[in-house]
Order: sequence, then C-alpha cells, then structure tokens
Amino acid sequence: MSRGGRDAAIARGVAMASYADMVRCETAEPDRDEARAFAEGIQRHRPGRLLAYKRSPSFNWRRKLGATELERFQVVL
Repeated sequence: MSRGGRDAAIARGVAMASYADMVRCETAEPDRDEARAFAEGIQRHRPGRLLAYKRSPSFNWRRKLGATELERFQVVL
C-alpha cells in the first residue's frame, strides 16, 4: 500500500531523478509553500536537478491567488 503526500512525492522524485531530465511537482491547488518544500526535498538529495511545477489551466489561478499573488507565484522559487 502506498501513502501519498509530500514525503512520498519527494521519495519518488529522488528515486526517479537519476532516470529523468526533470522532476515535476503537481498539487491539487496552487501552493507555493508546497512547491518550495518539494523542491528543497529533491535538491537536498539531488542537487542541481531540474524541477517543474504543474501550472494547470484547470486551476482558477486568479480566484485562488489574486492578481498580485499570481504574479509573485510565477517567480522562480
């Protein structure tokens, strides 16, 4: 049985990082803190690994973050 969550996602990302050009994080809602924690967890074990955060159009970005926060969210973590 597999449990989800950030720690499980980091463990999978670390395990696959040697076989992938990039490791991607995806969350149910736009969450900068979650994306940052994921990135730090991967970089701790695989420094320099390219990372991506899913910016799905299915998120209602402006409703969730507002225009100012949306602009700040898009800055490289």
